[in-house]
Amino acid sequence: MDEQMYADERCLENQTKGRAVGSSEQPLANS
Repeated sequence: MDEQMYADERCLENQTKGRAVGSSEQPLANS
């Protein structure tokens, strides 16, 4: 469970970064 929580946090962090950069590498962050 801890690993899943860590993965979710990283996913959210990556989405935020992708959005700031323009979502060029994170198409999912657009939706």
